[in-house]
Amino acid sequence: DRSALLRMSSKEDRTEYYEKIVHARVGFAAIILKLFRSIKLPLEHFIWLCPRLRPRYYTISSSSSLHPDTIHITVSIVREELKNGSFYCGVCSNHLARAAKN
Repeated sequence: DRSALLRMSSKEDRTEYYEKIVHARVGFAAIILKLFRSIKLPLEHFIWLCPRLRPRYYTISSSSSLHPDTIHITVSIVREELKNGSFYCGVCSNHLARAAKN
């Protein structure tokens, strides 16, 4: 695990990092829990290292003259299949989709 991490962090093997991590949409948790299982990281360090969610901005798609008491938003649900067969799902768009079903 150590040699793979050092190799992917070098300038020479930057393409390997982009192929295996960035383009494959491998998140930080998956790197620690699945790819490099020998890494032992205390929970507080793991939480500190996790990236914060970025704010999501949406456009109101309704007219206040037609709907003065409500707003409507248009959201594209982000869900794409990854090379390994798992799915990458957008956090906010999928939350809104589940809420709309209930």
